[in-house]
Order: sequence, then C-alpha cells, then structure tokens
Amino acid sequence: MSGIALGALATFGASIYVQDGVPGRHTPAGETFAEIAVIEQSLAPNPGLGFQCADEHLVLIDACRTSPEPPIALWGDSYAMHLAPALLSSPTKLDFFQLTVSSCGPFPGMVIKVDDIYWKDCMTFNDDALNWIAKSDYIRTVILGSVYMPAQHDLYLRDGSMVARDAVHLKLVQSLLGTSHYLRQHGKTVVFVSPPPQNGISLGRCFISQRVMGLPPETCDFAQTNQTDRNREITAILRDVESETPVTWFDDFLCKDGICKTVLDTISVYRDSGHLSVQGSSILGRRVDLMGIVQQEASGAR
Repeated sequence: MSGIALGALATFGASIYVQDGVPGRHTPAGETFAEIAVIEQSLAPNPGLGFQCADEHLVLIDACRTSPEPPIALWGDSYAMHLAPALLSSPTKLDFFQLTVSSCGPFPGMVIKVDDIYWKDCMTFNDDALNWIAKSDYIRTVILGSVYMPAQHDLYLRDGSMVARDAVHLKLVQSLLGTSHYLRQHGKTVVFVSPPPQNGISLGRCFISQRVMGLPPETCDFAQTNQTDRNREITAILRDVESETPVTWFDDFLCKDGICKTVLDTISVYRDSGHLSVQGSSILGRRVDLMGIVQQEASGAR
C-alpha cells in the first residue's frame, strides 16, 4: 500500500477511535472498542527489562540483568532496549545485562548535542559503559543496538567541535569499528544489530487502524525499497562496518520477496515507526531465535 494510502488509513482509523471509542460500541470490523483499547495498550513503550534500565547514568542493578553474572551485554539506545524481549524469548537461552539510555547511541566520544546536560550525560554514560564492559570478567559478548541517529543529525566530538556533514558517515564507521576493536582487545566478541526496516509511517498506528477497519493483516506491509533516507544511510554505514564486525540485519527476518512484514500472528511487530513492540519483539525472538543468531554471528559460524 502507498504511503499516502497508509497515512489516510491511520488518520481515518484514529479519528473513528477517538470519536466512537465507547467500550460497548463496535468497530466496522466487529470488534468492541474495549478490545481495540487493549490492543493499543500492547503498543506501549518497550524499555526492555524495565524503565529503570533506561536511566541517563550507568545502571548496574539486578533488575537490569537476567542473572548475577551474565555473559552478554546489551548496549545502546532505545533500539537496543527493544531487543530485550526478543533475546529473552529466543529458544537459545543465555543471560544478558542491559546497559541503555534513550537517544544515546553506543558511540564513545561522539554525541548529538541536544543540550549541554544531555551531551555530558550521554558522553559519560558511554565512557562508563565501555570501561565497565571491557573490565568485566564475565561479559564475553557485546550486542550493540541503535537507531544510529547521528547519521542525519549534527554530530559533536568530545572537545565540543562539530563533525562536518560530509564526514559523519566516515566518523561513525570509525567510531563503531574503534569500539569493536577495543572490546575485542579485551577479550569480547561484538555484534551490531540494525534497526528494523522503516518507511516513515507509524506502523503501530497503522496496525490499530487496520484492525478498526477490518482490513487484511498485510495492509501495513511495505516494499523493502520504500525505506526512509535515514534507514538507507544507516544501512550504508553498517555495510562498511560489516567488513570487519558482524551485523545482524532485521531485513533478513522481516522482509521476503521485497516486502517487509509488519504483523506476525495478528501481533504488530512495531509500536511506532521503527521500535519493536514488546509482543512483536517477543514473537520475533521466538521465531528467528535472535539470541542464537547473535551467538552464531559472534562466533563467525553464520
């Protein structure tokens, strides 16, 4: 379906929901609005192991680890957080530690300068996370997840200088590879995970509208070639990284024959335009064994 049609569907469906969302009433598809409200709640934010694991400072608490000494560190921004349910539900069972901050990608020494407080907190968090992971006796594998926002934003270095726009791609590749090399020198294996494919539309809202209108589950699916400029730029960066460090690609799981799926077993994979929903992440993890794939990538077996 085209972006215009999806946008119209989302707007129309949301309008119906707002105007007629009385629990006893029924949608054109025959479901009650109370049922739709429950579905909408399933698209709540996905903080991984919990919101306490999304602090602006390094959090080393039991709630953010699945065992006292897990062999895996999950490091990054909210696009690392949303991997946690998939890792937990994977048939391959391994414990991990979640080290995450929203909008703070795992790029030590580089940050988007939203404001001075954010700049300093993000910079400190990544320094602390990198040092802690490197020195940990029990962490053996590091999974790095991010939306890689600096690809299309002003990027600043540790000394406060801004990276020229035409140099951002190279700087990000150098940062990711530098981090990978540093961790490998400390005995860790490293795997990067790409963001899910995105077409710029709120796929979570599209899912709700599709359910309200009783349209086919594939209504919100989109062509793999119809991704955002940001995703294409991120893909180019990760392709350069992949020459030295393995990358796990969500396109491999969600896209087939040029079409990217947005619904699995009546569950929305997405909660918004790019993040995985909690249930979507879980079902995807069970289906593809994300933990197993990451371990294969880390060992070079895949």
